[in-house]
Amino acid sequence: MWAAPSPLRFLAPESAFVRVSNRHAAATQNLRDARGVEGCMATDREMGDEVIADEPACATRAGGANETAARRLAESVDAALAELRRDPLDDRCVHHARRALKKARAALRLLRPAWGDARYRIENQALRDAGRCLSPLRDARAVFDAFEALSQRIDADEDLGRALARLRGLLGLDLRVARRLMRRPSEPLERCIALLEAHRMRHRLAEAGRVDRSAPHTDTPGAALRRLYRKARRQLDRADRSHAKGQDALHEWRKQVKYLVNAVEELRQHLGPRADKLTERADAIADDLGAEHDLAVLAGRIAATGSGAVAALDDPGVTALGRLIDRRRRKLRRRAVAMGRRVFRRKPRRFLKRLLDDAPADRSRTAH
Repeated sequence: MWAAPSPLRFLAPESAFVRVSNRHAAATQNLRDARGVEGCMATDREMGDEVIADEPACATRAGGANETAARRLAESVDAALAELRRDPLDDRCVHHARRALKKARAALRLLRPAWGDARYRIENQALRDAGRCLSPLRDARAVFDAFEALSQRIDADEDLGRALARLRGLLGLDLRVARRLMRRPSEPLERCIALLEAHRMRHRLAEAGRVDRSAPHTDTPGAALRRLYRKARRQLDRADRSHAKGQDALHEWRKQVKYLVNAVEELRQHLGPRADKLTERADAIADDLGAEHDLAVLAGRIAATGSGAVAALDDPGVTALGRLIDRRRRKLRRRAVAMGRRVFRRKPRRFLKRLLDDAPADRSRTAH
């Protein structure tokens, strides 16, 4: 008989990343103490983080933003667990849980400079694997919704209507199967919950193991923001010029854009008013790329079933739907790339400086 995994199974790596995190923080602080406040900027560079302004109050500058990110990480994981424990568990609960996990990973990326690579990789893998447990239902739902939206754009005759109805039935079957996999007792669901509970235990143990709990983390989340922006900017170039592997490049670009949007939202209270325009435009890019990806998955589903269970689909119906999918995908790609060229036209250092312009005086210091 299958039994739900205990979160203790996933707890073993804790001691390693606690030691690494404490060692990293101690080494950084020792260098600062030895050099004085004037050496803070150079110390940040040596520990892997560049800073924008030569500001002496390093701990104050970074502490507030790091504490905000750590709090948002814990809150997002708690929110995901609350959604997954709802009974009955429906599509909406899974959708909200996935959104919470994306926000958690965004907060985690902001903490990477402070926590160190070892701890970051452990927690990022745990949150990523937890999200993948929920992916089948999300994918089936997204493809079904993409088909429904697309079919409304088709002026179908009787034959085409029958073909679309058969395809709708197949996609609806895929969705019902995915929902059944998430019904309790569900191995993917319980594994997801166990991974999140283990993450929460490790986080609490790490916080309890900090030598000086009153001292905030001293590495800057600004370094993480620049890293996320730089990766999204580079991926735009790959997606724009790569035709042979364009779909993979576009999907990767969308992920990097969403990572950046979520990270900026997590630090919104520390940033200036330009952050709102950035998130609005970047969200539009991510929405277009997400719709393009769902249509690509739908096209693949149609192609995969064309010679099998749906061989009865009329060729005119499949052809008309395929042409419509291709036209819609091209439009979404062009619009996303055009907006991306506007959003990502600046270099990372300039990008962060503009985000911090006109930020509240007592808050802008913390995000540097």
